[in-house]
Amino acid sequence: MVEKNPLKRVEWLALIVILIFALVVYVPILKGFFQNDEWLAFVLFFVDDQSLLAILKRSLIDTGHFVPLFEVGYRLLIKLFGLNYVPYAAVSLVMHLLVVILVFFTARKFFKEKSLLTFITTAFFALSAAGHQATTWPLINVSTHSAMIFALLSLLAFLEGRLTLTIGLLFASLFFKEIAVGFFVFLPLLNYFFSRDDLGKKLRVTLVFGISGAAYLVVRLTSYLLAQSDTYLFVTQTSSKLDLVKNLLGFPFKAIYETVVPPRFLLLIAHEIGSWLPASLTGLKGTTAFDLFSEQVSLPVVGFLIVSLLVLVYLKNRKKNLDSKFFLVGSLFVVINSFVYALSPQRPDPIPIIDSRNLYFPTFGTSLMLTSLLSMAFNKRKLLILLGTSVLFLINVYWLRWEINSLNQTARVRKAILAQIKAENPQLPERVVFYTESDRSYYGLPESEPIMPFQTNFGLDLFAWYAPTEKFSRGFVDGYYKFFLFELTEQGYRETETGGFGYFRDFGMLKETVDTYGLLDEAVIGYRYHSDTEMLENISLEVRQKL
Repeated sequence: MVEKNPLKRVEWLALIVILIFALVVYVPILKGFFQNDEWLAFVLFFVDDQSLLAILKRSLIDTGHFVPLFEVGYRLLIKLFGLNYVPYAAVSLVMHLLVVILVFFTARKFFKEKSLLTFITTAFFALSAAGHQATTWPLINVSTHSAMIFALLSLLAFLEGRLTLTIGLLFASLFFKEIAVGFFVFLPLLNYFFSRDDLGKKLRVTLVFGISGAAYLVVRLTSYLLAQSDTYLFVTQTSSKLDLVKNLLGFPFKAIYETVVPPRFLLLIAHEIGSWLPASLTGLKGTTAFDLFSEQVSLPVVGFLIVSLLVLVYLKNRKKNLDSKFFLVGSLFVVINSFVYALSPQRPDPIPIIDSRNLYFPTFGTSLMLTSLLSMAFNKRKLLILLGTSVLFLINVYWLRWEINSLNQTARVRKAILAQIKAENPQLPERVVFYTESDRSYYGLPESEPIMPFQTNFGLDLFAWYAPTEKFSRGFVDGYYKFFLFELTEQGYRETETGGFGYFRDFGMLKETVDTYGLLDEAVIGYRYHSDTEMLENISLEVRQKL
């Protein structure tokens, strides 16, 4: 796409400054480690058929998603980088910078080349803490980056009147991840309310999007009907109708205030408010009851106040500034493009905090909203606009760095655990069972469920960690691409024609499995994790003696 109005020197300088600043803030993610869904992706890659036909079949198995371009893309990355984390993080960082560049050109298009407003919009998006997971969780979130890149290209093509290209780019975006499905509604509305075209042309554009949206719906319905499994569920199978309605109505509202103010900061405020109220109402501080009150009562109240303030500033100043319409454009973008996240299955209901990676795309709309509000509130008083912008930047950069540092601390522990196990057991027995003990629970599990400090099943993580060298067979994954150690607390043992693999935290289940399958003592590898010192103790001999 050729830019009709070349960038001025000051615009080039502004863009370069933003990119450098974003790079500096995000570069510590190179010290991180794999977080969550990546581990299952590794398992599926190392034990599965990687032919194009098999990949397309894999796309059709997932009834909740149809993302064939992502299925191909992440496999190519694993083929290139294996289990080497740093290249994935580097790719994620580069993709974020590409998105920032496209945000710059899109904002420039909206604001008619007003350099300051373009700068603010781009900088806020580049450094927003709300959607950090799209970049700090590499590999699996290449789908989010890719989908947003094609969605913004689609939006730019639409603003230039290239309708066929718009539709093509939109479908490319959807085949990476469905985050821009709202464009079938957003773009016609944008055209209807803000275009100077005659009514006939507006209706023709709407018809094109209607037909395209119907075609996409047919594709999704076809993929849904072709295959179903108990692993990949539809939202109606995991949420009640009432909770689904609550999420659909609440998500646009939450998406706005959770992208204006970093979610961690919002939770801090909500907990502080809860501490001022009677314990009879909130529950004792530090208890689950108090946390639930903070998330389900205090947080929405804070969010309501934030959204109300935004609306009041808009209503008071909308006639003073021509840029006020971009507050509506940004609001429309956030609202329409946030409904899709309410349809995500297997989430807590109602959802108190939207997943960070799902806030990445709506943050573009919020950036337009905030820039428009600053322009309206401080009408052409650039010093005050920059002052307001600086406050927003400082808050977001602080919490963004906090999020990255927190992830890196967790990454250090996880890398050390896996590295120690691999160093002490470089080659596994043909039939192997891992057994672990831990002195605490994690990720909201009850105290009776102590696990290792990993957000996914540790047996799955160990399987993926050894998969490149052990050459495990396809038999560990079923016909629906479900690994037998899928849930966080799942335990078990499975044998295939090439060997066996198992993972246990319960000693009684371990002993029963060893006796049932006649496993040798040497097949059992045991470790104990001490959370206070973050040390891992090899207890293999101790466990074998107890058996």
